[in-house]
Amino acid sequence: MRQVVMEYNRRQFGRVFGTVVGGFALAGWSESLIASTTESYLVRKGDTLWSIANKFGLGVRDLKSQNGLSSSVIHVGQRLRIPGLTSTIRRNIGHPGVKRSKWKRIIVHHSGTAVGDAKSFHNFHKRKMENGLAYHFVICNGSTKTTRDGQIEVGPRWKRQIQGGHVRGLKYNANSVGICLVGNFEKTRPTAKQLDALNKLTQYLHVNLFSKRTTVIGHKDLQGQKTVCPGKYFPLKAYRSRFA
Repeated sequence: MRQVVMEYNRRQFGRVFGTVVGGFALAGWSESLIASTTESYLVRKGDTLWSIANKFGLGVRDLKSQNGLSSSVIHVGQRLRIPGLTSTIRRNIGHPGVKRSKWKRIIVHHSGTAVGDAKSFHNFHKRKMENGLAYHFVICNGSTKTTRDGQIEVGPRWKRQIQGGHVRGLKYNANSVGICLVGNFEKTRPTAKQLDALNKLTQYLHVNLFSKRTTVIGHKDLQGQKTVCPGKYFPLKAYRSRFA
C-alpha cells in the first residue's frame, strides 16, 4: 500500500482553493456534520458531582461553574447543564471502531484560507493524496453555504481510523489526530464558536477516548516542521496548557 507522507503546499492551496470553493460535487463521499452543543443530565440516586463530572470527562470545577453551584451538594431529580459534546455526537466520534491505543497526539492546524469546509478541502487534497482530506476533523467558520460557525465535520480518515496526511512524515501522520480550523490565523483570530468547538472536541478525544495519554499540540510544535501553523493569532499556549 502506498504511504502518503507529504503535506500540501499552503500557498498553492490558497491560490487554487480561492477559485474552486463550492464548485465541486464530491460523489460517493459524505461527511458527518455535527455542531457542539450543551446537554442536560438528570441527577439519579447515588450520583455525586464527582461521578457525573468523571462520566462526561469534565472537572468538578467546570461542572459547578456551568451550573452556578457554590458547593458540591446535588439532589436526585436536579437537572444539570453538561458543557461539551452531546451524547449523540460523542457516539458518532467514539464509534466502536476507534483504535484508542493508536493515537499519540492531537495536532491543531489552521487551513490558511478564509473560507472552506471538509468537502472542499477533500477535493483539493485528493489531487495528491489517495485518501483525500488530510485531517480527521474540520471545524468550520460558517464561510460556506452548507456549514455553520463552530460546526465540527468528521472526515473519512477518522471514520476509517487511518493515518492522517496533515503533517510531513509518516512518523507523525501514522499516530496523530489532525484537527483543522478554517481560517488564516496569521491574519485573523479564530471565532469564539470555533474555539469552543475545538475545546469540546479535544476534551472528548483527549480525556474520554484516550484517557489523557495523548499530547495536545500545534502543528509548528513538531520537530522538523517548518511552518507557522496554526498561526500567530491562534491561542496555542492556552490551548496546550488546558490539556497538559
